[in-house]
Amino acid sequence: MAIWELIVDALKGAHEEGRPWLGSGEIAHAVEAIAPGTNLGSVRHNARFHCINDPSKKHSPGLRYLKDPRLITDDPTMRGKRYRLLTEAERRTFLDQPRDDLDQYSYTQVMEWLRDPSAGLAPAGGDEDADPEPGDELGGVALLELHLEDYLFRNWKQHFPHLDLFEGPRGREFITSDPGVGTIDFLCMDRDGNFVVIETKRDQPDRRAIGQILGYMGWVQARLAKGRRVSGMLVAGSGSDSLRMAIAVVPNLELWVYELSFSLHRE
Repeated sequence: MAIWELIVDALKGAHEEGRPWLGSGEIAHAVEAIAPGTNLGSVRHNARFHCINDPSKKHSPGLRYLKDPRLITDDPTMRGKRYRLLTEAERRTFLDQPRDDLDQYSYTQVMEWLRDPSAGLAPAGGDEDADPEPGDELGGVALLELHLEDYLFRNWKQHFPHLDLFEGPRGREFITSDPGVGTIDFLCMDRDGNFVVIETKRDQPDRRAIGQILGYMGWVQARLAKGRRVSGMLVAGSGSDSLRMAIAVVPNLELWVYELSFSLHRE
């Protein structure tokens, strides 16, 4: 069995245990458990080489990620990154429109492109003539975009003590069975057993975000709810007046705004 096939089997096994994301070291140990004696360095390399948004993919012999995309990473810019398997719908989307520049974008941007390739991707370098957004000089908002989902997951009970992730950790990035719907950032249940859909957005989303989260809520209502209530939470860095007015007339949908703080002190 090829190393990349062992990696796929290892990630599938972890996903079935409620762990869709694994670091490269975790993948290596999981592969070793399946096939003792496997070269762990080769496992790490193969994970990167079959990942559509890991910068190391360009060193892959034969550019494997273009021909056989298998993985996506949550943060192409940092060590300690984690990987998960692409869904079949995500694989098909990439194979239909393969790109070699996805490592220049955040995970959130890549996921939005995979959900709707027709929307395209903003230039990775941004508009050189545009004024920087507050916080971008130090990577504030841009950095938070990469980690907002992960931060909420790791501090779940602090921010959402009244909610439990649906089916445990699988509620994070809940993969729907409909390729046209895609992946829900967080699917939760409240104390009364009702469903809550959470969609996270960098900074200030536009009104298209409402259509996106309503699509998720509609899917949950049709496929999972069985008469239970479905509500939604749009978590963003800010909200425009037009966005707030639009949300105000949508039943069961709320806007939550996060705040970024930074402190530095001498010990």
